Amino acid sequence: MTFEILLEQVFSFVMSKSIDKIDGLREQYTNQQILYLTIEQFAHSDLFKNEYREVTYLDCKDEVLAKKAEEISPNLRPEKIVENIKDIILRSFVTDDINIVSKINESIVMQYLSKNQLAISLLDISRQQRQNTDEIIGSIKGLQTEVDNINHSIEMHDRLRASVMKNGLGLKINLFINNMAKDFIQIATKKPPQYNGGSVSDKEITEQFIDYIEHLIQADFPNVTENYYQEPIVGIVFNPNDIWNPQNIEVDLFVMMQKYRMDLYDKVDELLKYLPLLPENFLLVMMDLMHYVDGNLDFKAHETGMDSVMKNAKPANGFDQVAAIKTGLKCWAEHLLALRSFIYEI
Repeated sequence: MTFEILLEQVFSFVMSKSIDKIDGLREQYTNQQILYLTIEQFAHSDLFKNEYREVTYLDCKDEVLAKKAEEISPNLRPEKIVENIKDIILRSFVTDDINIVSKINESIVMQYLSKNQLAISLLDISRQQRQNTDEIIGSIKGLQTEVDNINHSIEMHDRLRASVMKNGLGLKINLFINNMAKDFIQIATKKPPQYNGGSVSDKEITEQFIDYIEHLIQADFPNVTENYYQEPIVGIVFNPNDIWNPQNIEVDLFVMMQKYRMDLYDKVDELLKYLPLLPENFLLVMMDLMHYVDGNLDFKAHETGMDSVMKNAKPANGFDQVAAIKTGLKCWAEHLLALRSFIYEI
């Protein structure tokens, strides 16, 4: 066995064995064992084979292991250890030249002391590392309990969210998306949105509105002309006394856009009451829409008096007003399309 194998065994114990095992390893590799391993390594080294060809090595393992521990203690001076193992070295390395044996003895003692210190240090480090590992594992077990509690809380939160979504919040979110999409279509096309007849759910109607918005983007908003700001929006009102004969009304574009902004604020405030239970990322998408509307002057033109200016102003030479309006509508529409994934199955 070489000293390198000893080191390998030390490290193999670090993570796989207990502290008691490491202590046992330290007891196993005594000073005698380390001295023998040092002699063996020297006898099989290239140095010995090349420089001491006339010397014959004899394995005296039993004699080395029988040596008294106090005679080879690392606490002794090197020359004292040299003297104490002289008889073993003479029997292990056979030659007529006593000076060569002395040199071998001194070399082995220096290597022995170095390896002994290294082995003890490695074992001490291994023991400390094993102890640290045990402490970490103990901490992890404690943390695992905390993680389990957190996971349980998350699971309960998810169940609560699912229950709330099913029993009201999902309907509120659908209504929010429906109203924002429906009013956009009315502003972009200047007429009420249409949806397929038949028995359809609120979810399906909302999805139809979102699909139609996507169609408007692809068709490049064909209803937008150079008179877009001047043309009113056609709406429908129902007479409670004659619901079968709805009447058309005309609403100013900028009045409708102001109403859209105010409705958006009100509906966002309402949904924020359920903030902890809102679907993941819904708040971000909703706030992006709000940020766009709040930053677009068209939605504030009526209350600031700029609507009349925008209706009567003539575009500057080279300015494509129709293209600018379409670009604004497309940006607005893309914010609404981002709400599609939050339409809830009621």
